[in-house]
Amino acid sequence: MPDQLSPPDVNALLSENARLRQELEESRETLRAIRAGEVDAVIVEAEDHTKVLTLGAAEQSYQLVLAQVPHPAALLTLDGRVLQANEAFAALVHRDHDQLEGAQAQDLIAPTSVASLHILLEVGAEREAEAELLLRNATGQRVPVSFAMRPLKDNPSGPCLLLTDVTAERARDKIVSEEILAQSILDQVADAVVVCDRTGRIRRASKAVEYLIGGNPINRDFDDALPLRHHVSGDDLPLRFAEIVAQSDTRGWEVIYPHDGHVSHLILSTGFLYDTDGSVRGAVLTLTDITERKRVEQALELADRRKNEFLAILAHELRNPLAPISNGIRLLRAEQVAPHIREQALLLMERQAHNMVRLVDDLMDVSRITRGKIELKKEKLHLAEVLRVAAETSEPLMTQFGHAFTLEPIDDGLWVKGDFTRLTQVFSNLLNNAAKYSEPGGRVVLSARRDGDRIVVSVADTGIGIRADMLDRIFDMFAQADDSLERAHGGLGVGLTLVRNLVEMHGGAVSAESEGPGSGSRFIVTLPAAVAPGGDNGQEPVKAPNGSGALRILIVEDNPALAQTTGWLVEALGHDYRLAHNGKDALVEAEAFRPDVIMLDIGLPGMNGYDICRAMRQNPTLASTLFIAQTGWGQTEHKQMATAAGFHHHMVKPIDYDRLQELLAIRAKT
Repeated sequence: MPDQLSPPDVNALLSENARLRQELEESRETLRAIRAGEVDAVIVEAEDHTKVLTLGAAEQSYQLVLAQVPHPAALLTLDGRVLQANEAFAALVHRDHDQLEGAQAQDLIAPTSVASLHILLEVGAEREAEAELLLRNATGQRVPVSFAMRPLKDNPSGPCLLLTDVTAERARDKIVSEEILAQSILDQVADAVVVCDRTGRIRRASKAVEYLIGGNPINRDFDDALPLRHHVSGDDLPLRFAEIVAQSDTRGWEVIYPHDGHVSHLILSTGFLYDTDGSVRGAVLTLTDITERKRVEQALELADRRKNEFLAILAHELRNPLAPISNGIRLLRAEQVAPHIREQALLLMERQAHNMVRLVDDLMDVSRITRGKIELKKEKLHLAEVLRVAAETSEPLMTQFGHAFTLEPIDDGLWVKGDFTRLTQVFSNLLNNAAKYSEPGGRVVLSARRDGDRIVVSVADTGIGIRADMLDRIFDMFAQADDSLERAHGGLGVGLTLVRNLVEMHGGAVSAESEGPGSGSRFIVTLPAAVAPGGDNGQEPVKAPNGSGALRILIVEDNPALAQTTGWLVEALGHDYRLAHNGKDALVEAEAFRPDVIMLDIGLPGMNGYDICRAMRQNPTLASTLFIAQTGWGQTEHKQMATAAGFHHHMVKPIDYDRLQELLAIRAKT
């Protein structure tokens, strides 16, 4: 058992222990004072000497600098522990200043930014580095902060950390980004969109607004940039911004915008922008341009009106010839009618029937041209011959109205390349028009001349003239120079449309001139001039040979009246005929009658004319029979279908009597 200590030894040990405890406490206080910057130097006493140790000047400087820096700043160790921090740093992280020293930097940021912080610490010990991290303050709020690391030469313990709160900057970036996005969206909108403040000043606008007003509208008053107008009780009144926003609902308002001599038709819709307190801070106005739609609507309304007018005119024009034909029929039925009156009635009925055919032909020609179904048979034509035939065609109408017609001498050197029939139709239409729209006893002049590489043909009259507003649309479908109820001149309003289309198909142009009502008019046709041929290639018109001998003719027609009258016609020519009203009867009659000629309608019940023709052409006994299609369909495709079915000729109802007589004469001779 060890020796026990004497009381003096115990007291000595207790005294030494107390001294050591006091020195340890003094050391801790000294260390605290050094860390707090309260000590400038430390005096160390040894047995043989005394040594004074001063704190590093650089460390004191860093401490002073941190205190003076207005931005959040701190000194860190290499592992991210906070050595020193200023008040601004403490305020940013929402922590007491005394709690920061010794705290880990990673505890001050959001978990998603920890990895970035470690990389930043590693790089920042060697060189300057910066990254944007999410700071998590004591309240739990996440704040975007720029972490900037700066290595310090005289502080080997770690870098200096500078923080910058970029919340406001990111908010500005977001606003700018949203502004750019909003403007980009506006610029993609086809409508004109205007954003105004409560005073009516334009703050934002789409590209369509610039196109509409021809300039930049930003910061201009709405009423100045877009002086809109609207119709109120028949009056055209200004529509101002204050009036627009005073309405609770302005969706679908139709307004107009006069500018640069034009008028734009717009649909206005308005929405409001509100502050957080519910007060109106501005308005969004959308303007949809419907100018083209209005133009189309007006064109459709005009076309519909003209269509209705045309139908009324058509009924009127059809009744005109039907009335004398009806009267003529009654005269022919009457017993006590002088022979010369009967003859005149027949001539009148023939003339009126011809007028109806011409009217229908004009309509069909316009339809075919519109659908591109007319093919021109172009050849070099002597213009003088074309105009002579046109003048002869119009001569009866000139005589009827008692006009003085003059065909001025035509230069023999004027040649054109075109379709003889169609060009004759053009000039006869113009002459007929001049005759109908001139008072009896008027004067009509037809002339032609060369103008460079063009030929100019003029038809002038002393007639009723043309209003100025009609000159541009006189060639439109159904247009009428005289649209009064008393219309004494007749016509469907398709003749000049036909003229224009045919002339343009020949590479030419047609125009009208007039000094106004009562001053007459002049129609001018220009055509490309053609080089004259080496010699005269004119031919005498083909004359039908006078055949002899009766033909057997089978007439197949489902309209009994038309079938019978056609039979009488061929009988009057000295031929024999039989009738059939359907395909079955036609095949039976053909086998029994052995006709020389078969006149077949196309639109028959049960079996159409094409099929009947094909069936008959298989019969050897009908090998020499002449097949003639007689139909109301006269388009090119119908003629082609008739040829393909085996028809030799195609005639449009009512058939041309002279042409039929010619075909029958040729068949009789062969």
